[in-house]
Amino acid sequence: MRTIEGHPDFGVLEDRLAALVREARQGEGASPFPPVAVVAPTRRLLSYLQVMLADRLPVLANVHFFTHRSLAGAAGAAAGSPAPRLLGDDVKAKILSGLIQARGGPLADYVLSRPGSIASILSTLDDLREAGVPAGPAVKIRELSARGRDLLNVYAAFSGQIDASGPLVADRARRLLASA
Repeated sequence: MRTIEGHPDFGVLEDRLAALVREARQGEGASPFPPVAVVAPTRRLLSYLQVMLADRLPVLANVHFFTHRSLAGAAGAAAGSPAPRLLGDDVKAKILSGLIQARGGPLADYVLSRPGSIASILSTLDDLREAGVPAGPAVKIRELSARGRDLLNVYAAFSGQIDASGPLVADRARRLLASA
């Protein structure tokens, strides 16, 4: 599999991507349109790459464009394993808000006084989950402040509730870990 690791000049990356597609089509004994996968982190970038390649190549037949998420879903579907349904941010925010309010204390007071803070906290917890940070052991770090410990306890409860939701429902982190 040929890949492009990175380069500070986007023009160089675009040229290399177009060259890789051309190379795949010129291989000895290759079909005229072998399958090519282009994987990028966002749909917006994929849209740009589709237009850029359409300008540089005569045809894009059998060139498939995936985000990381859609690639994981396509791989699971090809293997006969349906991807779990992703929990929306609104559902995760409701779960998180309920956990924080049930615990009470300074974090609950903070969230009540700043309505948009749930989205920020959820983003942090999603980042921790996607990075594979285990929910329980971090709470035992001695240098952790009381606020940090409280947030990590919420993280453990949140992770436990998300992970207990069953095999057909998941957040992005659980879906990525399952496909790894």
